[in-house]
Formats: sequence, structure tokens, C-alpha cells
Amino acid sequence: MAAPNHNGLDTLRACIEFLRPEAPYWGEVPRDVLLEAIELSQRVGLRAASKEYLSDYEGYLFDTGRDLGLNLLNLVPGDSVVDVGCGYGALTLALARMGCDVIAVDTVAERLMFTAARCREEGLDNVRYVQGTLTDIAHEGSSFSAVVMNGVLEWLPLGDLHARPADVQRKAIATARSALAPGGRLYLGIENRFSWSVISGRLDHSGLRYTSLMPRPVASAYCRWRGQGYR
Repeated sequence: MAAPNHNGLDTLRACIEFLRPEAPYWGEVPRDVLLEAIELSQRVGLRAASKEYLSDYEGYLFDTGRDLGLNLLNLVPGDSVVDVGCGYGALTLALARMGCDVIAVDTVAERLMFTAARCREEGLDNVRYVQGTLTDIAHEGSSFSAVVMNGVLEWLPLGDLHARPADVQRKAIATARSALAPGGRLYLGIENRFSWSVISGRLDHSGLRYTSLMPRPVASAYCRWRGQGYR
């Protein structure tokens, strides 16, 4: 399937600020399928386009439970929030609906385009789309009401394989803290390591089963023994 090249895609891409070289595509949805859905959505709406191209992913993309934790932040209209690693826009959309001024940040342009399509379809114009990382906008400094990192912290060490994972994660948290205004809040979200899906045998982030249930030294030794190349 050839990737489409239509005005609808060009318009969405044009709304993105590119602050660093584009990263290789990564996502739960294949790139060409995602682009076909985005292009079609500009003519028939995102839900109809998703039923056409993304039926296997609708439960994941439009899961309404992803944003429930945002209520803990006690945000009010006008608050400035950064959604780091916005993915397909579930939390960005929820934050924009609250009336927050949102910066949606992701390294993958296609996911930002999908997020922009979701927000624009609802007439939400209070979102800025940035291809890059939190570091790229942290220099705007000490001004954000909240920084949201949902399903992000666990993946960051893949961006620097020469550093200790814990050091990469601590640096990211320190960067987030430096970007917050006084009284600002950092929202960290990650799957429960003892969740039913993991217990029932779903692949962990390691690419193996059951490693999140193991003590960390055992899990590390097991991954090394398996020679796992997925992560």
C-alpha cells in the first residue's frame, strides 16, 4: 500500500513544529495504514476513517479510560500543559477539552498528525504540535502548570543505550521539574507490573513474558540469557 500524499496530510503536517531530525516511525499502527486513515478522515471524519482502516486498533486508539488520572491534577482552563510522548492523542484531546493550553510532543510526526486530526475535528485550537522531546521545549522554562508523561518514562532509555536506564529516567524527571512553574505538577503514568494482562501472559516491555513479575536482578539475568533483542 503506497503512502498517500494529499492536501489533507500536507495541511496536518504543516501545523507541526519540527525541532529535531525526524525519528524512524514507531507505533502500534503500521505507518501506511495510519496515513491512509488520516487522509480519509479529512473527507469523512476520523471515526468513519478508523472503521475503514483502523478497526483492529479502535479499542486502543479511542480508549476513554486513558485520561481518568488527569483529574488528579486539578487543572483549570488556561493552564499550560505539556503532553510528552503524546502518541495518538488521547490525553492531549482530554487536556484540550478541559480548556488547557496544550503542547503535544512526540518524536514521530505521523502520530502528531493523527493527534492534530482528532483535535481539529472537535474544533480544538488550543494545541501546539511539536516533533521533538521535552528537552527541546524545556528552555521555554519554568512556565508550565503540568508536565504529563504517560507511558513514556519506561521507554526513554532506548534513546541512549550507552547510559544507565535509571540515569536517563532521572534526567528526564529533572528536565520536567525544571520546566514547571512554581506549584506545577508532574504526572507519571505506567502500567501496573502485576496487572492481570501480564499475569495471563502478555508480552512485557522486555519483549518476553512474565519479566515484570520477577525481581529486577532475576529479570535482567533472564533477558540476558534469552539474548533478547526486542528491547
